[in-house]
Amino acid sequence: MGTVFDGILMDNTGQTEKLLAQIRDAFQGVELCVGVGLQQALVHNCFGGEEEQQEARLNDEQHDWQKMIAIPDMNRSLDNAIAFFDALGARFHLPVCLTLSVMNPEQNYSMLNALDPFHYEAHQLLNAAQQQCVRDVLQFVFSQLPQRGFPYYKSDLVSYWDVNSTDEDRMTHHLQELQKLGCLVTHNEVIYTIETIDGTTTPS
Repeated sequence: MGTVFDGILMDNTGQTEKLLAQIRDAFQGVELCVGVGLQQALVHNCFGGEEEQQEARLNDEQHDWQKMIAIPDMNRSLDNAIAFFDALGARFHLPVCLTLSVMNPEQNYSMLNALDPFHYEAHQLLNAAQQQCVRDVLQFVFSQLPQRGFPYYKSDLVSYWDVNSTDEDRMTHHLQELQKLGCLVTHNEVIYTIETIDGTTTPS
């Protein structure tokens, strides 16, 4: 089935299927391991304590991310959880976000938050095939979105995911994103710390 883009009906069925297969191949075998699961993150989002989070984790899918795609309202659940994933959790749920984005770009464009520089540590875990998969999905999703209303997604993500972007470039994007969130960041070649607005300091 085609989509209307700038008034033109585009038949992207073949491209959609190709990208969905690319995602499956690139992220085949990726598991949650000891990362933060979806239900665990949702409890965290609702200010649940550590014990509640660990109990919720017992209900999390930890091995096969493809099982999550057909769960009703998965896009809304991920919207509420993305900010609370650690690196392993963000990597495990990334192919779910990519898949939903490809299946319905306009409805699920917020899934692109999984590609935000905020999740730099998770992106460092991706291999070359997975990184290229992200670039291909981004290109497709942006081609399906209206030109007005989404410029901030393009400017930030295209630069961050550019094939010529170095680790240092991505780290810079990451630190800038943390500063936008109100964190005071100190960075050197070995470690950087995040000082939140309440004055507490944590390593990252």
